[in-house]
Amino acid sequence: MALSVPLSRFTPRVGGGSAFFVRPHYAFVKNANIFIDVDLTLVDAQGRLLDGAREALQRFVDEGCHLFLWSSVGVEYCRKIAALHKLTDLFEGYASKPDIIIDDMPGTAQAPFVYNVQEEASWPALAERIIDKHVD
Repeated sequence: MALSVPLSRFTPRVGGGSAFFVRPHYAFVKNANIFIDVDLTLVDAQGRLLDGAREALQRFVDEGCHLFLWSSVGVEYCRKIAALHKLTDLFEGYASKPDIIIDDMPGTAQAPFVYNVQEEASWPALAERIIDKHVD
């Protein structure tokens, strides 16, 4: 089977094993699906929206990204938080964080780009960084 991209664009399968490759590392994603956690990512421990979050989310949408809100607390909690902060028009969907994933291509079920907003200068700075590095 011939590959249409160089092997250097793939990562070895997690856990080692054979020289089998499972996931391409593409730097840019068109119409990126971005999943955003609720607690301590979108809101602080008191449920207040983090500074700059609304503007950053709008920036993602303006760039053609699809936003989804998720939490280990569940779907209704996500909807409640989005409604409380008047963000429902920015999110296309809500989900519980998965505990188990069943997929015919498990390597693609892992996001190649993961960020922690707490380790960034601000929400807007994180949004610009992600857009510059990954959004086509």
